[in-house]
Amino acid sequence: MHLTAANARRVQQQGNSQGENGVDKVRTTIDAWRGGAACARHEDDDLSAALDAVKQHRLAFWDAMLWGAAQRAGVRHLLTEDLQDGFELAGVRFINPFEAVNNGLIDEILPLG
Repeated sequence: MHLTAANARRVQQQGNSQGENGVDKVRTTIDAWRGGAACARHEDDDLSAALDAVKQHRLAFWDAMLWGAAQRAGVRHLLTEDLQDGFELAGVRFINPFEAVNNGLIDEILPLG
């Protein structure tokens, strides 16, 4: 299965509407995505970068922390519906996974199958 905006919406809806069964399906999908992507934790320097991004770009603090850790880890595309789709900050491009126009890019950067 490839991740597309439609699939991401289904995952979100399953988790919201199908109780425990839906949560199990969501967990299975997320585990499959994790298998193809590295995870990075925040580091002390990410806080300074995040605070600079809050001040200079008016990002919300937790969005800026996520961006800071992603930027340090070399992430080029960050899937989020909370930031402006297509905006790029220090080499990290924000992609809204619920915008159909992004389906091809998402399939390219998160190939599953």
